[in-house]
Amino acid sequence: MNRTDRTLIISTSVAAAALLVAYGVVPAVCAVLLALYAREHMLRTAATSALRQLAVQLEYEASSRRRLEDMLESRFLMRGLSDIFGTDDKGSLH
Repeated sequence: MNRTDRTLIISTSVAAAALLVAYGVVPAVCAVLLALYAREHMLRTAATSALRQLAVQLEYEASSRRRLEDMLESRFLMRGLSDIFGTDDKGSLH
């Protein structure tokens, strides 16, 4: 349990106790439910953000891999042409 969770639990407990004493059970229960919803929303937002960052990283790695594959394929083709036609990597005849 991290510091944010402890702070949320303490503040929710204090608020719920104050509402219970001042207004009764229903407002206290509503305060606890609202705090739980807020915590879940916070966790969901953090998870969504982490997933977005992961998706961006994976897309970057995939595009880097495609660029590398394209580069290697063109080098392979140029070497093949060089072997067939007797040219160097720049396309000049020997």
